[in-house]
Amino acid sequence: MEFVREDEPTSVRPKSTGASFDFGRASRGLRSGRSEGPGEPPRALVRFERLFAQGYFPVFHRVEFRVLRAWPESGPLIVAANHPSYFDPFVVGMRMKRYVYWMAWASIFTWPLIGALTELHRALPVDLERPKPSTLRRALAVLESGEALGVFPEGERTSGENGEMDPWKPGLARLGLETGAPILPVSIKGARRCWPKGRPYPLPGKIVVTYHPVVDPRPWLEGAPRSERETALTAQLARTIACAL
Repeated sequence: MEFVREDEPTSVRPKSTGASFDFGRASRGLRSGRSEGPGEPPRALVRFERLFAQGYFPVFHRVEFRVLRAWPESGPLIVAANHPSYFDPFVVGMRMKRYVYWMAWASIFTWPLIGALTELHRALPVDLERPKPSTLRRALAVLESGEALGVFPEGERTSGENGEMDPWKPGLARLGLETGAPILPVSIKGARRCWPKGRPYPLPGKIVVTYHPVVDPRPWLEGAPRSERETALTAQLARTIACAL
C-alpha cells in the first residue's frame, strides 16, 4: 500500500471568466420540507470494514493512494468519483479519516443481506427512473450537518471495459453551486479490470486511487446563467477525474 505525501488543504478556484441522480427533477418541491441529519452508522461495523480493507486491498490489489492535495477534515464536503466496481465506496473511504455518506442505487436496498448492510451504512437511496425530492433533501441534510456526501455522477457502474467513464447524470454541479460545498474529485483506476461487470467475484490486480485538489464551486463562472455554470463545472470535474484513469 503506497501513499503520496499530502500538502496543506486548499481549494481550486477558477477564474470567473473562464449522483448519480437528476437533482433538477428532484428539486421540484424541495423547499416544501426538510429532512433530519443522516445519523451515524454502527461504529463497530465501520471499524471492522476499515480493518478488513487495510488487509485485503494491499494484498490482493496492491492499492496505491495518490493524494495531490489534502481535503477538509470537517465541514460539508462532496466526494465525487467514477464508479468502475462495487469496491468504490470502500476503497475511496479507506484513505479518508472522515465517514462518507454515499448515494446508492435504490434497488440495492431490496437485496437480501446487501440491502440491510446498505441501510446500516446510512446510504441514501436513489431512484434513477423516478427521482424524488426527498432524496435531495436528505443529501442537503448530510451537507448541512457538516458531513461528507459521496456521489457517483455516472449513476451506475461504468460500462466500458477499460474503465472509461459513461456520461454523467445531471445534478452534482447544481448541488455544489446551490450549497457552496467544496467538491473532492476522486479517480479510481484498475478496479474495472479487477471486477468486470457480470463477474460474481473480483480478481487480483492493481488499483490506484487519486484524490485531486478540492474544487470550490462558488466562483465558477460567477455572474453567468446557472445552466452555463453547471455545464462548465460538470465538464471540468469530469476532465479532472478522467485525467487519472
